[in-house]
Amino acid sequence: ICDECVELCMDIIREENKSSLVKSRDGVPTPMEICAVLDDYVIGQDYAKRVLSVAVHNH
Repeated sequence: ICDECVELCMDIIREENKSSLVKSRDGVPTPMEICAVLDDYVIGQDYAKRVLSVAVHNH
């Protein structure tokens, strides 16, 4: 394989990786959605649920 073909393949792979990263972020629930689920399982502890929700979302 010539150098030009290798460079072309690398460019294609880089572009595919960029688009897959964007797609993977689309399915991440918002902190409010995470907190709503926690509300079903945890009574009280509102501050802890908010902190945990934001941390999970940002991770």
